[in-house]
Amino acid sequence: MSFDLYQSYLNNKLISGINLWEISLKYSLGKLELGGTDPSLILDTLLKARFEVAELESRLLATYDQLPHKEDHRSAIFTIQANRLSS
Repeated sequence: MSFDLYQSYLNNKLISGINLWEISLKYSLGKLELGGTDPSLILDTLLKARFEVAELESRLLATYDQLPHKEDHRSAIFTIQANRLSS
C-alpha cells in the first residue's frame, strides 16, 4: 500500500446510517437534547465535515436473522457493515 493511500485510509471518517436514525429516534422520544439543532440537519453537517455515510443495505437487513445474536443488535450490524466495507 502506498503512503498516500495509507494516509487516505487513516483520514477516512465513517458513520453508519443507523446512527442518524438513532439520533432522530432518541430526539423524537425526548431522550436526546441537541441544543436547538434540528436532527434533520445533522446529515448535511456530517457531509460538509467529509464524513462518509455507510448506508444500511437491504441485503444486510434481509439477512439480519443470520447475524450472531448479541445483547446489542446495533453492534452486530456495525460489525457486518465494517466487514463489508473493508473487503
